[in-house]
Amino acid sequence: MKSRFHDWGKVSCFLLYSTISAIYCHKLISLNSEIKAKSYFFIVAESPAIVYFFRAVGLVTVGIAFLAYLYAQRWQLSLRGSSVLIAIIICLGTVAWIVRIIFLIQNPILRAILAVYIIGTVVTASND
Repeated sequence: MKSRFHDWGKVSCFLLYSTISAIYCHKLISLNSEIKAKSYFFIVAESPAIVYFFRAVGLVTVGIAFLAYLYAQRWQLSLRGSSVLIAIIICLGTVAWIVRIIFLIQNPILRAILAVYIIGTVVTASND
């Protein structure tokens, strides 16, 4: 009975993470379409891109922490095939959400942040 409880706990955590990630990705797609033609300085300075960037960092961090938890729990999986199958499906789904978030944030938001950071670093270094 304990194994089934842990399976439901893992499934419910994955469903919560998936729901939050799906809503975030939907909003990020619409933001990307709005700011795609804008300059990198505008994206970093005036759009809500920085907020979306830090949300992406948070979601990826939570996803990696969830994967680490599942990896740590691998020894406690029962010998039933269903628990192992559920854990594998949850891991694959979490990795898929992490990859999707990184893919969506990298263009144009991450590129803008890196470009402005690099240009700022070069300008600051050349002034010294």
